[in-house]
Amino acid sequence: MSEEQTYIADYGAAMIATGRAYNTAKDMQTNLTNLFGRIVGLQASRPWGTSEAGDAFGRIYHTDKGGADFVLSNGSKVIDAMTKTLSLAATAVRDSTALDEQQASSLFQVPTDILGPLSA
Repeated sequence: MSEEQTYIADYGAAMIATGRAYNTAKDMQTNLTNLFGRIVGLQASRPWGTSEAGDAFGRIYHTDKGGADFVLSNGSKVIDAMTKTLSLAATAVRDSTALDEQQASSLFQVPTDILGPLSA
């Protein structure tokens, strides 16, 4: 086996694992999207108030340097990247399996031009 090859001992288990991980990431993406939408809706009512102290809190709360806006924006990016990565992993396992099957099938072909046609 050269360095360019990947050995997958159990393709079935690999496909199940990558499929489950991808489905979990998609579920997390859906749940976070719903949660983030709810948070944005709650923020619109400014539950911290409109006093001087409330306004100061709101400015800190919404900062893009670790505040709510940062979390909402980057949380979505992390989940999107995770689902894309897991989708690529599932594709890589599937394609590796297909390639192995294609290569293996050529190993087991009987060269009829040398042996002549086989009878049953």
